[in-house]
Amino acid sequence: MGDLLPQFPLDLGVQISAPILVQDVLRNGVPEILVATEDRKIHVLDARGENVRGWPKNTNAAVRTQPVFEILEGTWSVWAYAENALHSWLRNGNSRPGYPQFMNARFTSSPLIYDDQIMGSAADGYLYS
Repeated sequence: MGDLLPQFPLDLGVQISAPILVQDVLRNGVPEILVATEDRKIHVLDARGENVRGWPKNTNAAVRTQPVFEILEGTWSVWAYAENALHSWLRNGNSRPGYPQFMNARFTSSPLIYDDQIMGSAADGYLYS
């Protein structure tokens, strides 16, 4: 089974709103935990369960699908859909230039990055890219 790490299990004081993602966001060889919460925040937590510098970040609504951490146009970024908005942040927590972007309908999937394109399905039946 193993032992719990210090500070775990985490108590963020608010409900988690989407599946977590474990990725090396800082690109330092140590994985961080991406957590979306009901209070419209995206957290990047270190191994002690604390937000890394520059995080958490606010969104326009609670994120309901798993955020992703992918490279697009040569830059690693965190991507998340919140209702009808696509949010993106650089590893340091700064907003990626040009984001958030808003659509006419609520997104129903996690962002998919493929061949330098961002794709996602929406409640209006369209696939946005």
